[in-house]
Amino acid sequence: MNRDDIYQLIEDYQEGNLSETERKDFEQRLKTDKELANAWNLSRELDEALSPDALELEQLLDDIGSEFIKEAPKSDKKPTGINWKLLLAGIGLVALMVLAWKLWDGTQEEEMDTQQIFASLYEPYPAPSETRSIDAGTRGQIEAAHSQYEAKDYTQAIALYSTILENDSLEQGTRSSIQFYKGLSHLNMNELATSKAYLSELDSGPYQQQALWYLAMIALKENDTETAKTKANEVLGISTSGKFANQARELIKLLE
Repeated sequence: MNRDDIYQLIEDYQEGNLSETERKDFEQRLKTDKELANAWNLSRELDEALSPDALELEQLLDDIGSEFIKEAPKSDKKPTGINWKLLLAGIGLVALMVLAWKLWDGTQEEEMDTQQIFASLYEPYPAPSETRSIDAGTRGQIEAAHSQYEAKDYTQAIALYSTILENDSLEQGTRSSIQFYKGLSHLNMNELATSKAYLSELDSGPYQQQALWYLAMIALKENDTETAKTKANEVLGISTSGKFANQARELIKLLE
């Protein structure tokens, strides 16, 4: 992909011209594609520089400078009363402080953008490479469902997971696993309420910590930072080591 294509992709993302799948692929590429990430950061910086506040401040400084230059004494004699050079220097310093504050404040807002935090932390959970179940038929169904999940055909995966959950003889561990992946499939389709319902049921068992982490991710998607922090702390309450604990600490830090 050449530079023009990269900037066209960024423009399409910012203007909402990408499909749901394309948007998710773009957010995932930001984590791994250094060239795309650099272009994205440059685009954001340019947007900030060309923001109405920045342009208005620049015009204000020009106007102030022009006004004082017009009114400043033109005599060769040392002026009495107001020291114009000192006054102009002071105005410039204040203007720089205002500009620095605006830029800092904009950076803080960018850091607190929940959608950007989501994009930087979210990773799809991989399907297991091996499946154990109560019988060969059910095992085949689960493997087929996981195959669709890995292929990102979440609609088909959800249909297959739903069929498996209709089996009343599933052992609890297998049922929890299927509920977890069905919840993630709904999350990947941006069906947040349904995803939350499935993941919230996993309040114990081997998928509890993972479910809590993805509930934190759902909260970010919903711009609910308090719930996101609560779920991240619950992740740490289960274990303070491992991948999800590290991600939970990073999330809490970004939301502070």
